[in-house]
Amino acid sequence: MIELHTVSRVFATGDSPVQAINAVSLQINAGDGLVVRGPSGSGKSTLLHMLGLMLHPTGGVMEFDGQRPWSHTPAWRARVRRQRIGFVFQQGHLLPWLSLRDNVMLAGIDAAKAEVLLDRVGLHARSGHRPGQVSGGERQRAAVARALAGGSDVLLADEPTGTLDEANALAVLDLLEEARADGAAVVLATHGAADPGDKWATISLERGCIVNPLETHTAC
Repeated sequence: MIELHTVSRVFATGDSPVQAINAVSLQINAGDGLVVRGPSGSGKSTLLHMLGLMLHPTGGVMEFDGQRPWSHTPAWRARVRRQRIGFVFQQGHLLPWLSLRDNVMLAGIDAAKAEVLLDRVGLHARSGHRPGQVSGGERQRAAVARALAGGSDVLLADEPTGTLDEANALAVLDLLEEARADGAAVVLATHGAADPGDKWATISLERGCIVNPLETHTAC
C-alpha cells in the first residue's frame, strides 16, 4: 500500500538545514499495525506527515498503491487524503464551535452514522456537547471517531495518548487496534509506552534514522 525507499526530508532553515528523516525505508500494507517510537525531535511527526501526503520527501521514492504521489497534482493528493487517509493528532484538532456530532460529520457522513460512531467510542450521551464541554479523553475519542468515519484505508495517529490518563489511553489504543483488525493500515507515533498489542510491529527513530530495523524496515 505505502512504500518508502530510502526517503529523506530536509528542512531548509537558513544556514543550518535540519535533516528530519534520513534514508528511511518502510513497507506498510493493509491490516498492518506499526508503532513508531522515539523522543521529541526524532522525526516521528515528519514521517507521519509524509505518509499522509502532507509533506513531500526531499530524497528517495515514495509510492502509494504503486503511484508516486508527488508526481500528481495537489488535487489528486487532496482527494487521496480525503477518501483514504484518516488522521488522529495529540490535541484532537476538533472545531470548538461545533458539537462532537458535527465534528465527526465533517468526515462526510450523516448525523445518524456520526451518532453510531460516537456510541462506539462511548460518547453517545456527549454527542451534542462542544469540545470545551467534555474532557480531554472524550475529545480524543471523538477525534478517533472522526478518523474512523470515512472507513479510511490508512489511519495515522500522532501521539494520540500523550495527554490522556491510562483508562482513556487504553480506550484509544483499543479503537486503533479495531481499525487495524478491520483491515486498515494503522501507524501510531509515540514517545511513551503506548502498546496496542503484539500484532503490531515496532520501530524506533533517532535523529531521523530507524535504529532497530525489523525484517521489512531498513535502517539508514
